[in-house]
Amino acid sequence: MILAIAIVNRGSPFYFWTTPKGLCQNNSSRCPPDASALGAFLVGRMPRHAPLLGPCERGAPAPTVRNICSGTGPKGLVSTEPGAALRIAVLGDLHACFDAEDVRLLDAAGYDLIVFVGDLAGLRLRSTLAIAEVIAALRTPTLVVPGNHDAPNAMQLLGEILHSNALIRLADRDTEGRADAIAAALGPAHLAGYSLHTVAPDLQILVGRPHSMGGEELSFAPFLERRFGVTSMDESAARLCALVEQAVGPNLLVIAHNGPSGLGDRRDSIWGCDFRKEEGDFGDRDLEQALQHAGRLGKHVVGVVAGHMHVRIRGGGERQTRVERDGTLFLNAARVPRIWNDADGRAVRHHLALRWSDGTLMAREVLW
Repeated sequence: MILAIAIVNRGSPFYFWTTPKGLCQNNSSRCPPDASALGAFLVGRMPRHAPLLGPCERGAPAPTVRNICSGTGPKGLVSTEPGAALRIAVLGDLHACFDAEDVRLLDAAGYDLIVFVGDLAGLRLRSTLAIAEVIAALRTPTLVVPGNHDAPNAMQLLGEILHSNALIRLADRDTEGRADAIAAALGPAHLAGYSLHTVAPDLQILVGRPHSMGGEELSFAPFLERRFGVTSMDESAARLCALVEQAVGPNLLVIAHNGPSGLGDRRDSIWGCDFRKEEGDFGDRDLEQALQHAGRLGKHVVGVVAGHMHVRIRGGGERQTRVERDGTLFLNAARVPRIWNDADGRAVRHHLALRWSDGTLMAREVLW
C-alpha cells in the first residue's frame, strides 16, 4: 500500500508518500525495506535566480584539512608516489541500495579511495545507521558527504520545503546527536563537509556544504550554524572560498551532495529542476562562487562530482550526467536506484570510476 499526501504551498503541490518498501518501492526490488520511510524523493525549493555574490568574504571559520594519504595500515592510500595514477570510486544517493556484496566488489577492485555523495538511506535514523555500518566494513579509504536525508528528520525537511522558519526550528531536535551517531557508525570512514583532504601529491579534494537540499536558501540553517558557524548562503560561500585559498596545490577535485549552479536551468540539465513546470537551475550558488574564486586564484578545478538531483527525471527521460566546461569535468552520480535487476533477474550495481593521472581526470560509468 502506498499513501500519498499532497501539500499545496504557494500554488504548487509537494508530494510525499509512505510505502512498505520504503524509498525504492517504485524503482527496484533490490533495495532493503524501510517500513516507515517518508518520501521517496522529497522535493526542495525553487531557486529565485538571485544574482551571484560579489568577491568572497574574508573572516570565514578556519577550514578543516585532513591528509588521508598518511598511515601505514589498510586505510592509507596506495597511490602516494609522485606520478602514480589515483583511482576513485564514487557512489551517489544510495537510498539504502548498498550491501555486503558492494563492499566485497569495491575492495576487490583496487580503488585508492571510495566516495559517497550522500543520502545513505531514507528518513529513519536506524536505516541510515545500518547502511553506515556496511560502509564501515570497507577496507579502502572512504569519504562520505552527508546529504539532506542524512541526520535531518522528516519534519525538518517539511519545514524546508514549506519555507517555514518556525517549523524548521521547532523540528530541529538533536540533529547533532543523529549526525554524531552516523559518524560513529561509519567507523574509519570520514564523514566530510566544508573540508580539504589530500589524496595524492598533486591533488586535494574539497568537500562542499553538507546536507545541501538545493535551491537559493541555506538548508537546515540552525544546525549548520551550531556545527559550522554558517548562518547564510553568503557565509557558506565565504567558507568554501577560504578552503580554496588554503588548498596547497594547483589541482582540486570538488565533491558535494548537490552540484553548483550555472550549468543549466532546464529539467534535464545536470542539476536542473524537474519538479516544477517552470523548471530552473537547482544547483548551489555558494559552490559556484567557490569555483569562480578558484579560477581567479589560478587553481585548476579538475572535476566536480555530486548527486542529489536524480538522473531519472520526473515526467520521463534522464538528465545530463556529464558536462565539460573550461577544463572542469562535472559529473552527476545520482543514478537511483543504483542497484536494479536486468532482464534476466541479475542484480546490476552502478558507480562512477575516476582516474587521476599526469594532470588529467578521466571518468566512466561502471555497471557490475
